[in-house]
Amino acid sequence: VFESPTSNYLTVEPFPLQAGHKGVFSLVGGLPNETSWLLYSVDGLGKSIIPHLNIIIDISNPKVAIGTGLTDENGNRQIIRQIPTVTEPTDVWFQAVQQNNMTNFFQTTIVQ
Repeated sequence: VFESPTSNYLTVEPFPLQAGHKGVFSLVGGLPNETSWLLYSVDGLGKSIIPHLNIIIDISNPKVAIGTGLTDENGNRQIIRQIPTVTEPTDVWFQAVQQNNMTNFFQTTIVQ
């Protein structure tokens, strides 16, 4: 299983995320013209193996936040999504992944 060096990265805006508003998730410098996914966890950090992508990521019990989509010719992908409502501030960790490739993790909080 492959652990990628993080030459690519993930950004999340705004910081913190605002429940009920739009969030912008940007994968920068990934593999060009390749499928990518945005994963999230509310369980924090912990090594998780994703065998079909041949990677070990940094977030525990990952779930798919945003499904498959292609990066552009520069390896970038930007996604704008509505942030779900929460009843109290909720810490969340994000990480973008591709086959044999992943970004840094990004930790933020969803606030009301």
